[in-house]
Formats: sequence, structure tokens, C-alpha cells
Amino acid sequence: MKIGLVQTTSRDCLTDNLESVRRYAKEAAEKGCTVICFPECYLTGYAPETAKTNAIGKSAPVLRQISKTASECAIDILVGFMERSGDSCYITHGLFRKDGTWDYYRKTHLGQREKIFFSPGNELTVLILTDGTRIGIQLCVETHYPDITQTLALNGAQVVFAPHAVPRSSGDREKIWCKYIPARGYDNRVYMACCNLWDDARFGGGCMVTDPKGEITATCFEDSAALLVCEIDLRLVDSFRNADSKRSK
Repeated sequence: MKIGLVQTTSRDCLTDNLESVRRYAKEAAEKGCTVICFPECYLTGYAPETAKTNAIGKSAPVLRQISKTASECAIDILVGFMERSGDSCYITHGLFRKDGTWDYYRKTHLGQREKIFFSPGNELTVLILTDGTRIGIQLCVETHYPDITQTLALNGAQVVFAPHAVPRSSGDREKIWCKYIPARGYDNRVYMACCNLWDDARFGGGCMVTDPKGEITATCFEDSAALLVCEIDLRLVDSFRNADSKRSK
């Protein structure tokens, strides 16, 4: 299967970001991708201090438009947003399948600053793509918790998508990811697929895919908006798990 990862700029306007989702989804589908992933909070922008005013509910019209785009482009879309539910706000990533169904993951492990503005989710969820691929979502700082990847893998995830919203001030994204993202994939025999927000000022971008052997299979660290397309072989995941199953008998 082919997956698409996006590093691009999140605007202050939902309409602009929706149009960007449409454009990238169409391009990814034309290149044979079955799923495309956008960075953390891409749809609303990652701005925790504005969550109370800029967060959206799960019934927001823009989310219905994302679902429509998935159907029209015949591709599953993973995109994040600041979610408002009652008096609480969450960092949420949605899976919008091409058949019109939706699922969500709320970030369970928040950064120190995020705890001021957001509530944590309470479930590490494995979601199923239209083609049957089992995926996990591990948002930004959560990739620093090995137990999250392990839990997702033990629950059947074959690919773990890791959308980020990391500023340039946090350091060289390629150098940092190369230290630990391959280990997450190797230790748990899963594909890791990372993408980060990008703009000219605050966010540095970056896309990376690692395989179940811990090998880096595709990267994009250009200082510009970009779509990374990568082919992954789920048989590699299955080969490790089948071998483990035989050894346990």
C-alpha cells in the first residue's frame, strides 16, 4: 500500500486549510495512496492559548466537508484539530474514511504547556482503514513514550501514524527523529509514519517513515511545503508476528 504524509502550513482560516486538505488528498490519491496524514491540529492550527475560541466540535460543518473530500477523492484522510466538547478542549486527530465513516483519537499524554489548555483523552485506540489496515495514532510528544507504541502494537496496529506540531526552536527534526523513531518501529515491529507542521517562521516540517526492521525507508526534510509518498509492505509486519506466534507455541 502507499501512504501520503504532508508537511505544510496551517492557516488561521478553516476554509483555507480545508482547501489545502482537498488539494493534497487529490494529489495523493492520483499517486496511488490509500491514506494521507496531515500534522497535529492542522485543520484549526496548533495554538493552545486560543483553544477556547478556535476549537471545534465533532459536529462542525468543516468535518463533514473533510468526510466529503475523502469520499470524492477515494482516499482515507487523517487530520488533526483542536476539539471542544462541553467545557473541555482536546487535541484530536480524526480518521475520515472514503466510505463516509469517521473515527477519532484524543491525545492521551499531553505536553506540560498543553495541560494548561487541554484535557487528556483516556483511550489508546487502534483504528481500521478502509482497506483493513490496522493503525494507531501517536501525537507528537507521545512518540517519546515507548509504552504507547507497544500498547498500540500489542492491540494489533500495523502502522503507527505520528503527526507532530514541533517548532523549529526544538532542534533539528531529522537528527532528533533518527535517534528514536526507528527504535519504536523495530521494538514493536510496526511501520512508523511521522509528519510535522511547516511554515516560514515557527514550524520546521519533516516527514519520515521507518519499517519494522528499524530502517528509514523514506524522508522529506525540505524547508518547504511537501507531500511525501511512500510504499509500505504490510507483509513485513505479518512476517514478524507470524514468526513470534510460531515461537510461542
